[in-house]
Amino acid sequence: MSRFSTFTLSALGILIAWHMLTLVPPDREATGARTAAQDLFEGLSRSGLLTIGPDARLQLPPPDAALAAAWRGERQETSDMRLMRDLYGTAAGTGLQDQIGLWNRSRRLSAVRDNGASIGVTHGVWRAHGCRDEHLVDTRALVDESFGYVHQGQLRLGFAPWTAVASQSDCIEWRGEFKAAEPLPLDILYIGQFREGIPNGQQRGYAPPPIWSERPTPPCLAPNREPGQAGEWRIPKSAWRRTPEGTWALSARLRLHPALNPSLNSQGLRVGVTVLEQKNDKGTCEPVWHPPRPGSGGTPAIWSVTTADGLPLLDRDLHPTPEAEQLGLIPLVGYGPQDYFGLGAMLGAARPAGQLRLTLDSRMQTAANAALTGTLEELDEQGPWSAERRAALVLLRPDGAILAAAGRPQPPPMNQVTHWDLAAFSRVYPLADPLRMRAWEGVDRHQAAGSTFKPLIALAGLQASADRADVARMLSGLSARDFERLTGLGLASTDIDPYAGIEGGHPAGGIHTIGNFGRETLQNLLRPSPGRPTARCPGQTAPAYDLSVASALRESLNTWFAALALQLDGTAADRYQRDPRPLTERPPPDLHLIRTMRQLGFGSSQPLLATPAETLGGRAPRMGEDRIDLLGERPTPLRWIIAQSAIGQGVLVTPLRMAALAATLSQGAIVRPHLDAAWNGNPPRFESPTPLGTDLSPIRRGMRDVVRAGTAARAFSETGPDIWCDTYAKTGTADVARTDGSGTKEPYGTAWLIGWHQPPAGGDALVFACMVTHTQGFGGEVCGSMVADLLRRLPETPSDTGE
Repeated sequence: MSRFSTFTLSALGILIAWHMLTLVPPDREATGARTAAQDLFEGLSRSGLLTIGPDARLQLPPPDAALAAAWRGERQETSDMRLMRDLYGTAAGTGLQDQIGLWNRSRRLSAVRDNGASIGVTHGVWRAHGCRDEHLVDTRALVDESFGYVHQGQLRLGFAPWTAVASQSDCIEWRGEFKAAEPLPLDILYIGQFREGIPNGQQRGYAPPPIWSERPTPPCLAPNREPGQAGEWRIPKSAWRRTPEGTWALSARLRLHPALNPSLNSQGLRVGVTVLEQKNDKGTCEPVWHPPRPGSGGTPAIWSVTTADGLPLLDRDLHPTPEAEQLGLIPLVGYGPQDYFGLGAMLGAARPAGQLRLTLDSRMQTAANAALTGTLEELDEQGPWSAERRAALVLLRPDGAILAAAGRPQPPPMNQVTHWDLAAFSRVYPLADPLRMRAWEGVDRHQAAGSTFKPLIALAGLQASADRADVARMLSGLSARDFERLTGLGLASTDIDPYAGIEGGHPAGGIHTIGNFGRETLQNLLRPSPGRPTARCPGQTAPAYDLSVASALRESLNTWFAALALQLDGTAADRYQRDPRPLTERPPPDLHLIRTMRQLGFGSSQPLLATPAETLGGRAPRMGEDRIDLLGERPTPLRWIIAQSAIGQGVLVTPLRMAALAATLSQGAIVRPHLDAAWNGNPPRFESPTPLGTDLSPIRRGMRDVVRAGTAARAFSETGPDIWCDTYAKTGTADVARTDGSGTKEPYGTAWLIGWHQPPAGGDALVFACMVTHTQGFGGEVCGSMVADLLRRLPETPSDTGE
C-alpha cells in the first residue's frame, strides 16, 4: 500500500525542520540480494543493448542481432556477445525476457470488469477482439494501480478482477455474454477511451486526478492529457432478453481505444523505467531494476497472532480471521501475505515462526468501535466534505500498552473487493485509504493538534520555571495588573499580537493576531461560564478561578497560551530573527518548545513492537512522524510560528502521539506506546521510563477541571460521578479550513480530546485520544461525547496481557 504525505516548506521552515524534527518518512524498503537476472539486465542497459521505445517499452535486441551485425561487417564487442548468449541461452535470460514482456504489455492496455457476480448474474465472460479483423486478442496485461481513480474517491465494491489485454491497435472490441435469473442493471468499469457501447447505456468518462496534469510528462511517454482514459458504462435492465429456457441473457459489445499507462511504477515487477536528472521539467528515462522487498519471496512462516484475551487474528495462510475483520483490525494485520505493510506479511518473512500476543483487548476494541460508530452516526452534517471524514479512538494503559485502536473509514468486507482495488485506491486516494491505521499511520493538514497541544506548552513552562521566575509566577496565577505588565494582556483582551511592543515592529506581511474563540476575554478565567454544568465531587476541591495555568487549561484560552509560549521563547526568536547571517548559516534557535517536543519523541517515527523478532529486519508497525506545517512562499516570522504552535496550529500529529502525551502526563514519566504483550509466551523487554522530574499537579488539576467545569463538562454531565469526577481531559478544535480562490472558506475543522480516566476504586488508569476530522462540531462536544459513551461501555477490567 502506498501511504504518504507531501508538504512544501518555506525557507525558514526548511531550516527549522532540518534542525528540529524529522519531516520525511524513511524509506521502508531495503535492497535485496543481487541475482543473475539483475546482473544481466544492468549489463544490457550499460552496453546500450537494452533501450527504451515508445510508451516506455523496454526493447531487447533480437536473437539474430549478432548474425545481422556480422553480415554487415560490424565488429562485435566480446562483452556484448556474452550478454546476448546469456539473454537467449540461460534461465536468467528467459526469466528476464518474461519480466520485460510483462512490463511492455502494461504500457498500452484496454480492460473491463463488471459487478455481475455480486448482484446475481449467474454467468459472465469477457473476450477481447480486434475491431477490424475480429481476431481474438489474448495478450494479457497488467492494470497499473494508477488507474485506481476509477473509484472516484469512494471504494467501489462487488467488482470482479480486471480482464485486460495489451494492444497497439487503435480499437479493441470487448464482447461480454451474461446470464441471470432476472434482468439486472449491470455496471461495467473500463480502461480505454470509450468509442461505442451496444446496447445503449449510461456512459461516463472519468477524469484522472488533478495531480496528473500538474506533473511534467517524462520524455519516454507521449503527452496524453485527454480525459476519459477510464470510465463506467451502465447497461439497463431493459437490454436483457428472455431465453427459451425462461432465463435472461445479455450480449454486450464495448469498443475502446487502448489507454496509455501514465505510470512508470513497476507493480511488483523487477524491471521498469525511471526518470533521472530532472532538467527543464523533463528528465531522462533510464531502465531500472527494482530489488525485491525483504521477505517478499518464499513460503510465509506460520505465525499465531492473538489479542490479549486470546482471539486469533490471522489464519495459517496469514489472512485475517473473521474475528480480525469484526474488530476492524485488518488495517493492522493486513489483508493477506501480499499486503507488505500488514503485520501478517511482516511476520510471514520472519524465521523461525512463533506466537505473538498483542496488547489489544477485544472487549476494549469492541467498546471503542461502538462508541466511535455511535458518535459518527449522530453527526448530521451535509455536504460532499462529510464523506471525507476520518476518525480514530485509541486507548492505552498508562505503561503504553495499546488496548484498542478504532478508526474510520473502515475496511470493506474482504469478499467484496480485490487486492488490486485495495492497493490502487491506497495509491490514488491515500488520505481516504481504509487500510490505514488512523490511530497512528500518517498525518495530513487535517490533523493539527489544536488545543490538545496546550498541555505540552504548559509542561514546557513548568520545566523552565525552575530558572525562570517570570514563568513560574505566570503558571501559579498572577494578579490582573501583574499579568498585564508581564504579557501586555488586560482582562478585556480578546486577542494577542505576537509582535506588539517588539523592537522593529511587525515583519513584512502585515499585522497578524491570535484570538480567543468567540472573542472570549481573560475574565472567563475568573468566573464559571454561564449555563455550563459543574460537577460536585466528594473529597475534591472546587475548580479555581484565577489566571493560573489550571484555569487556562479549563477554559482553553488561546491568548494565555500564546503569551506563555512567547514568554518562554520570544527572546530566542527575536535573537534568531535579527541575526544578519543568511538563514542557512544561522545556528538553530534554542527553544523550550522544541526541547520539550524532542524529549517526548515528537517528530520521530517509532516502532510499536517493543521486542520485534530479529528476523523482521527492522520492519514493524510504526507510529508515524509528526509534522511541523510551515507552508508559505515567504519565510515565516519565528514569533508567529511559536504563537501558532502554542495553540496547536501547524503541529500535525497522530492520535497515538497525543495519547502518549496524555499517558506521560498521567504518569510523570515518558511513555512509549507498544503493541506486543508476549513473544512465544515471554513478555517483551522494556526500557525503564524516563521520569520528567517535574511537578505536574497544575496540569492535572486543569485537565480534571476541563471535565468538571470546563470545555468538556457538558458532554460528561450525563455520566455518573465515578466518570465525571475522575476523568482528566483536554479538548481541541483545530482550524484546518482553507479558503478557495473565490474567498469561500471550508466549513469544517477537526475535533480532539485527549486524557485519562482514573477508576475511583483504584487500579490502572485508562488513557484515551479521540480525533474526528471534517466536522463543524467542537472537540468538547464531538469527542467529549464519544469518550463519555466509551467510558460507560467499558468492561470492568481489561484482559491481563501477561506483562
